[in-house]
Amino acid sequence: NGFDGFGIGSLGFQGINDLTKTLVCFMENFKDDNRPLHFFGVSGQRTTFIIHYLMQKYNKTNITFDSASYGGGAMRLEFVNYFNNFKCSFGENSNNTLTQLPCICPVCSKINNIQIIKQGGSLPGALLSLHNLYNYIEFENFVKNLSSDLQTYKNFILTKKYIDENVLNFIDNSFDKGVQDSIKKYSYLFTQQTSKQQTINF
Repeated sequence: NGFDGFGIGSLGFQGINDLTKTLVCFMENFKDDNRPLHFFGVSGQRTTFIIHYLMQKYNKTNITFDSASYGGGAMRLEFVNYFNNFKCSFGENSNNTLTQLPCICPVCSKINNIQIIKQGGSLPGALLSLHNLYNYIEFENFVKNLSSDLQTYKNFILTKKYIDENVLNFIDNSFDKGVQDSIKKYSYLFTQQTSKQQTINF
């Protein structure tokens, strides 16, 4: 085979619809290849839902992805809860007046005084990044296990309005009828145009 698997990067700048189209094109080209796939620099709530939906549709268990978004804790003093799509800052220009972190993870449960997060130095950013990472790992585990029942998973996504139903329909149609048919049928979803050559030879 010559190498261990495939990877694709520079995806973070795309909106969720265009990102979905890119990932579907990628999956279509390698749906019969069982080597690992890795998506660089993508995560976030909606992206995680899309990737696991694709994994179930294409019966792929060896897909991985990564992101440094949890590092917003250190870079911007951001607290994130992926389950609730909640984010707030403790930086210099922050107006939040929280008296306690809204979390009981192993990191936050050890912080008895929120002033620790509001003080200077490297400690606040490190603690927030650890919380963000722990929260994302929990969220990813929830999504992965829920997606094992694809219909329940789809109903959950649509009920919570995390993803437009037509985006999931685009994935389903791509799997059933091919990505070229789907791009033509759902062209209104995308800001970027994909040529026939790009679709076949991603």
